[in-house]
Amino acid sequence: MHLCLVIDHARAPLVWCTAAEQIDHARPRKHVRIFRMFFRLDQMKRPCVSTVLLTCTLTFLPMAAMPCGFHAVSARESVVSSLMDGAVVVLATTDPDMPFQYKASEAIKGDLTEAEIPFLVDSTTRRKLGSNSDGRVLFAKNAETGNWARLAYIDASNKQVFQHILSNLEAWSTQRISRYQFFGSLLSHKEPSIRNMALTELDQAPYSILQTLDTSSDTQTLLGSLSNPREMYLKPAKILTLGFSDSEAAGQFLLQGFERSLTHAQDRLLGAYATAIIERDGLDGVNKVSAAVSTAPRLSAESQDAIFQAMMIHYLHGPRQTREAIAKTLRHWIVNDPGFAEVARNSVAARPDNLVPSQRRGVRF
Repeated sequence: MHLCLVIDHARAPLVWCTAAEQIDHARPRKHVRIFRMFFRLDQMKRPCVSTVLLTCTLTFLPMAAMPCGFHAVSARESVVSSLMDGAVVVLATTDPDMPFQYKASEAIKGDLTEAEIPFLVDSTTRRKLGSNSDGRVLFAKNAETGNWARLAYIDASNKQVFQHILSNLEAWSTQRISRYQFFGSLLSHKEPSIRNMALTELDQAPYSILQTLDTSSDTQTLLGSLSNPREMYLKPAKILTLGFSDSEAAGQFLLQGFERSLTHAQDRLLGAYATAIIERDGLDGVNKVSAAVSTAPRLSAESQDAIFQAMMIHYLHGPRQTREAIAKTLRHWIVNDPGFAEVARNSVAARPDNLVPSQRRGVRF
């Protein structure tokens, strides 16, 4: 379906409409049918003074999908995804005859005869397995590529968690919400490896689902872990999680991080900061983002794109006052900055699944 984003300078609404239903500028029209009566644009009493059409091809979906480009930046596949995609999943320990090699001891999926694990046992894992007869290493062999991946070291500290994961894999293939609810409950787990696994899983969640979860966590622990060089791949997910915290320290960190990121042309964290600020502060968060952008140096197209995505996420999934503030802000930016208007058009065209409205509400600014 071909859709257009219409910006009316005179009346100031922005509307998605079908290409066949573009506004007739030759005469007034009281109603414009959009998405077969999903909403109306009322009282358009005079022709537009100036109209910009951001035209793109969108696939009509029942809900706006995530994750977006800045949200799922983790290069690591989640444990659950690896298990679901695995043709062979095994628990392994050291080979008693060759202590530097793994030997599969139990098959979760597939057969033990298929489990020729190509990795050597590193010294740290060898010591752990040597001192703990119940310790095991979880491996999966991807069904498509045939590549093996080490997923976790399992012992008494995380055994129950992995038992729950393995017993729910089949159900989670069709019940995504229960999957993400479980990992949301692990954000305050005492084991750092479990918290990080939970963040990796939640990094795959549609944002509309993420907003419904109990994502409470130890804010101070989360803030303290942001500088850990081994966990840089999790930083966007950590920032988004801070958006669900009412801690003043979290709010200050997010705003300072956003303002700092505005000075870097290709900062991959900019969109995560903006999303978290608006999530935490709502209408006030939109104003904070807008104020910071207005005083920043000329933004690169990459930075504008990240901010546009963050705004659209909350326009689609936020409360009414937040959506109205976002509409006003985006309308101002698009009308007054041709460069931003181009970025918006390209962003929608490149990621249509992120921005398609639900069947219950069309996208209207």
